[in-house]
Amino acid sequence: MLSGLCAGTRSYGIDSLRLLVDLPALQDQRQLAQDIYYTLEEDKAVRFQLDWYYRSDSGDSLKFLSAQSKELKLSAAQHNYRLYYTHKDCTQLEVNTVFAAAIRQTEGLLPVGKYSCKLLILSGNDTLSEARFTKLVDTLISSTTLFKENILNLLQQSATGKQVLSERSLSGLKNSYKDKTAPLLNRSERKLDKYLRGRNLYYKRSAGADKEVLRFYSDSFFMGSITLPKNASFSMAHQQERQKLRTFATDLTNTGLESMESLNSQFRKISERQENEKEITGNIFLSGNTSNGQEPNAMQDNRYYELGGDINLPVLGIPVQLTGFYTSQDRNRQAKASYFKISYDAAKAKEQLTELVHVFSGQYDQVNAKSKSYGMVYQQYIQSLKTEQGGLLRQMKGQFNELGGADMNSLSEEGIKQLLEQRLQEIAIKAKEKADSSGNVADAKAYADSLKIQATAKYEQAMKQYEKLKDYEQKIEHYSTLLEQYSKMVHYDSLMAYSKVKDLKNIESMSTKDMAKKAGAILPEGKARSFLTGLTNLDIGMLNHYVSDYTQSGQMMKGIDLGYDVGVAQLGASYGNTQYISRSGDIEQYKVLGLRSMFKPVAKQNIGLVVLQLLTGKKSV
Repeated sequence: MLSGLCAGTRSYGIDSLRLLVDLPALQDQRQLAQDIYYTLEEDKAVRFQLDWYYRSDSGDSLKFLSAQSKELKLSAAQHNYRLYYTHKDCTQLEVNTVFAAAIRQTEGLLPVGKYSCKLLILSGNDTLSEARFTKLVDTLISSTTLFKENILNLLQQSATGKQVLSERSLSGLKNSYKDKTAPLLNRSERKLDKYLRGRNLYYKRSAGADKEVLRFYSDSFFMGSITLPKNASFSMAHQQERQKLRTFATDLTNTGLESMESLNSQFRKISERQENEKEITGNIFLSGNTSNGQEPNAMQDNRYYELGGDINLPVLGIPVQLTGFYTSQDRNRQAKASYFKISYDAAKAKEQLTELVHVFSGQYDQVNAKSKSYGMVYQQYIQSLKTEQGGLLRQMKGQFNELGGADMNSLSEEGIKQLLEQRLQEIAIKAKEKADSSGNVADAKAYADSLKIQATAKYEQAMKQYEKLKDYEQKIEHYSTLLEQYSKMVHYDSLMAYSKVKDLKNIESMSTKDMAKKAGAILPEGKARSFLTGLTNLDIGMLNHYVSDYTQSGQMMKGIDLGYDVGVAQLGASYGNTQYISRSGDIEQYKVLGLRSMFKPVAKQNIGLVVLQLLTGKKSV
């Protein structure tokens, strides 16, 4: 889980420039990249300068990345730029190789700890904006990560020899000892060691009363942990987690104040993982009929069987349906009833996209409400901290007249130390004057020592108060910037996705391509611009489509039918062979070429054009 904190932004001449960054992440071709969110009133040519630091839980600090991008033009309409940490995109680039290797070896995990980033926006020799960010990666490895999927699949393979189980198999394992997590981990130790060693990783295992914890490491970096139920069925727990991914379970997203990550980014990760969780489903039927006689003039065989079914499976990330039917009666028929076809399941694709939009909208509404709730609660807490801080500062001023109108910005440890030195000098001068006037050096020295003890005690008390003031200041800044960070996350989630999908009242009448454009920010990278999103139908095999009463009205055709959304209209084409029975009972073979164009509704009216040509060796119709 990730948490983000903006430690403050300073802008130089661009009041509208609002900045936000996410942690570096693996993107296309396993390249390390950085998402930068911004708002501009107009397009502007700039350069990014980023410096990333990592601090582990033990306190060790490491500068693991420093980069300056080439000059690029930020579009005011986009609000997001992805910077790849490669020499192609950057003029200056320094990456800690061990750190980068740890990220790649774990399919994108970042070591557990705190991260800080300094971001500069440069234009020519000018600094347009400066921002500092603090991020936190905690120990729990998210269910949306590929690394966790691979580990769980490996354990599932050890448990049952399969990565995907049927409901019947799961019910049989429910009370099985060999499927309990603890004995499973014992049996899988060598296999897990071998898998991790191949990636220069290792793990440590610990057990509690009711859980098993696996902690993963790369070199000296702690990469996170996976917690499993100790005495429950591993296969059941694994299946439940897979089901969460398939149904966009709300507990997969982080919406806490400190663990918040952009919903756009989270839903994109869930969508990518869903591509790996698609299952093959379907049904097959076999029926038969037999009798000891046949009705007079009956066209039906007295003995026959029928086989049919449909299978749904993902191909290249799109839902495909295989449908077929065969009857043995076709052996004695001229006009066959059997068929087989492969279809792009456009309805399923739209259903999946509609579900994604609805779940995202619901999650955004919750996050927006949480943002307001957090604002009310933590603003009160911040105000109470400021009140306590002000009271302590007034107390310090009462003890040190020299502080006068000092505030937190003017106070410093060095300043308080100088006050002590100044006071000690004054004491030394007074002691000398006393000795000169009285002639009693011993009394003057005792007098000076007494004053020095009082001054030192006062100084030590002031330092304790100052440390407490700093603690108040850090808490105030911490929670203020957390609220700012959360507010920015909500702002960019709305700007890039929610504002585009919230008013899709006519979502049922929209094409998949139009919906994908609207929801592009929460889809896997490149999917919104994919050629496949424009498909309205793709059918290959034996087809019986209805286009219109006077062209294709359901008659069987062997061939291909393709439909595509080009924006202003949905275009379609058919090509294949069909048969007609003439009045004399003969079967006539035809080549079919069909073209159609259905324009988008204008003034609630649909306009279309359909052309069908039937070709034979002698003539065309």
